[in-house]
Amino acid sequence: MADESGGAWVAEWGGGLAYVEPGADVVRMYGPVQGVPEDLSFVAMTGDALVLVTRDDLYRVTSNHGGVEVVRDTAAVELVAPVVGSVSDGITMLTDSVGRLWVAGRHQVRALVQHGDEWADVTPAPLRHLPDVTAIEADSGGTIWVAAGGDLYRLEASAHDRYEALVPTLVRSVTANGEPVPLADAVAVPYGRSLRLQFVAAAYNNSEETEYRTQLIGHDVARSRWSRERYRDYTNLPPGEYVFRVEGRTAQGVPTGPASIGLTIPAPWYLTPWARLLYAVGVLGIIGGVAHVASRHQRRRADAERVRADELDRLNAELRRVDKLKDDMLANTSHELRTPLTAILGFSEMLVENDDPKVRSLARHVLSGGHRLLSTVNALLEIAQLRAGRTVLHPVSTDAAALARQVANELEPLAARKGLALAVVPSGLAVAARLDPDAFVRILTNLIGNAIKFTSTGAVTVSVDGVGVDLQVSVRDTGRGIDPAFLPRLFDDFEQASTGYGRAAEGNGLGLAITRRLVDLMGGEIDVESEVGVGTTFRVTIPGTVETALGAKAPVADRTPAEVVGA
Repeated sequence: MADESGGAWVAEWGGGLAYVEPGADVVRMYGPVQGVPEDLSFVAMTGDALVLVTRDDLYRVTSNHGGVEVVRDTAAVELVAPVVGSVSDGITMLTDSVGRLWVAGRHQVRALVQHGDEWADVTPAPLRHLPDVTAIEADSGGTIWVAAGGDLYRLEASAHDRYEALVPTLVRSVTANGEPVPLADAVAVPYGRSLRLQFVAAAYNNSEETEYRTQLIGHDVARSRWSRERYRDYTNLPPGEYVFRVEGRTAQGVPTGPASIGLTIPAPWYLTPWARLLYAVGVLGIIGGVAHVASRHQRRRADAERVRADELDRLNAELRRVDKLKDDMLANTSHELRTPLTAILGFSEMLVENDDPKVRSLARHVLSGGHRLLSTVNALLEIAQLRAGRTVLHPVSTDAAALARQVANELEPLAARKGLALAVVPSGLAVAARLDPDAFVRILTNLIGNAIKFTSTGAVTVSVDGVGVDLQVSVRDTGRGIDPAFLPRLFDDFEQASTGYGRAAEGNGLGLAITRRLVDLMGGEIDVESEVGVGTTFRVTIPGTVETALGAKAPVADRTPAEVVGA
């Protein structure tokens, strides 16, 4: 197959392509490495491109910087395949003097023309349905000869000129919601209407096979596919400026001139920039109004909360003042009661030694009641001073275990009267610690005294030990135990497990409250474990007080039992 420069293309049966350059003994070979298919069956020239035909495909070959570029021509395959079933079934293929590519099948003939990257079917109508095609040839004058069904058909080269398009494509009508719109170079269509654009292209024959493709510039991204539909519908187009463009091609593949028409869709008042500005102002106004209302509500709530906070501060200040008055009253009253009580106790002790038995009996009752009253007065005074923060500790070096044994010895008569065993363990061990002996004795007296008071049978065991530098004291009894519901209030002021005339034991409910405050003042902790009917264990831990190892001897500080410094 010769090209325009005088060179020749040769297809090999084994699968390859050779090019013989004009005027030189140079042959260039191309194979699969350059993309040339292996099963070549036919080559043809169309325009400036070489067409390669294989068993099932068509390829276009173009020169590329001294080499070749082979591309599968999908469009040509789509046009040819329906004619011959597959390309390999074709009788023959050839190109004529006007660049048409002819493909002859068993029952059909097709003529293809290439326009850019596209192919068009330009087969004359008489040649479209020929029975039993046996051969097709083109002579030097460009005439096409087809042998089919025992007949010979001739298509003269001049016949091609008869299919040239003389009239361009025409946009024949524009309708909006079915209503016609006057045609002009540019038309205006109200917003929100459904548009239909109808168009037509002139053709000498086979007008029903004329194809069109369209594009609404400003809306469509690309041109549509070729179609025989003669209208295009658009709905819900946004406001704007558009150009509708339509192209046509006849059944013979001859392109018709393009037609275009301008479309203007004006924005309705509610979509204009002024309307959008109004919307923005309205939204900002609503947001501002909501923010103002929310801010005002917030201010009112803040004012209300501030009023409530001021009222709470006033009430708290009043409560603190009343509480201070109560503490001051308790302290003053306790001081005022201690002086006459001391005199009463002194006189009672004198009357206990009277010769008259009745006087002695009455004096003992008075002395017992006086001691109970003095204990209550001292407790009231002590809790008032602790609450007011006027209690000052005076730590000294002492033997905590010895202090525990002394307290146990003092309370031994109370345990003995109830038949209880009272012991301090480990026996004879010294625990040197630096602490306030009076506060420590007060803690032990309250805990051991309570254990004896609420234990009917069994024993009370006191343990004093040093763990590192921490002093640990526990008081365990086998008494009635404490109701779990009462445990959260156990260390509160004036709280007792049983109250009223039927209460199980006497007391003022201040012993454990004083104990907890003293432990807190010493920087320690106190906790309790109790089981009803089994017994109770109090544990006190005072950190950083142990001075020497267990077993060392330390002096026992002088103290006044059951009194606290500043009482």
